[in-house]
Amino acid sequence: MDLFDKLKGDGHFSDNFLDKPLIQFCFLHIIQKELNEVASAWNHHRIRPAHNSRSPHGRPSIMYTVPQVYGTRDYLHSIDLNRVEACLENCVFKDFPCDESICLHRY
Repeated sequence: MDLFDKLKGDGHFSDNFLDKPLIQFCFLHIIQKELNEVASAWNHHRIRPAHNSRSPHGRPSIMYTVPQVYGTRDYLHSIDLNRVEACLENCVFKDFPCDESICLHRY
């Protein structure tokens, strides 16, 4: 955040049509890495019990993997792998993190 504020303060980012996709293209991998670290830390922190709360307490990662310990059940549903394969065959994944109108087309 500080780096982006500095870029804006120094006049290198004007929040226009081209600047946003360029910042996204250049920094998306760094931002994603940091988000993954935050998610990991969050999932391993301890949720304290709250007075008069109906919410469970514990570590989110453990609460997710062994819900029966917390008096609940696993809410995951099985999936049909053939349907997943059909979806994957019909999807088009971009390998670049910016607006299609900005990125150069690859040949």
